[in-house]
Amino acid sequence: MGAPCGTGEFSVHPGDFPSVFVDVVYDEVLNGQAYGDAYGLCYSAPVSYAIPRGSYVLTLRLDGADTQTRKIFALEQERGSGILLMRELKS
Repeated sequence: MGAPCGTGEFSVHPGDFPSVFVDVVYDEVLNGQAYGDAYGLCYSAPVSYAIPRGSYVLTLRLDGADTQTRKIFALEQERGSGILLMRELKS
């Protein structure tokens, strides 16, 4: 978000508050309803960048210096509209 398309790396300084935000998954919406039959992945290994709509668990890993942090999220569809919802799961 806010970086030129194709940006693969960026520096983040240690701190208690977020200083960079990254789009990870996107959903196409038309007139308040989910459009198409797949979510799009913004950053991933070289695989298909779309995954069929449904429920998934997504693990994000942040590497820096000598540390590594993981966060786990649930990807689900909102009832009615089918729009993507993403919420953090307790690890």
